[in-house]
Amino acid sequence: MITRPLSLAVRLFANIMAGEILVSVMLGISAIAAPIPVMFFEIFVAFLQAFVFMMLTIAYILTSVTEEE
Repeated sequence: MITRPLSLAVRLFANIMAGEILVSVMLGISAIAAPIPVMFFEIFVAFLQAFVFMMLTIAYILTSVTEEE
């Protein structure tokens, strides 16, 4: 039971870290124009990740709850 929330936490951390590294690299390449499209892409990815994590959480909760007859 502990592996499901732990895997979600690790996945979320890795996704956020990858986005921050991407923005940092783009900022290092061109400090004016390049990071802006990447930041807008990161906002899109954040909404997509929120949706994916919501669906995974719902699936995990539904599989852990048993119906009583």
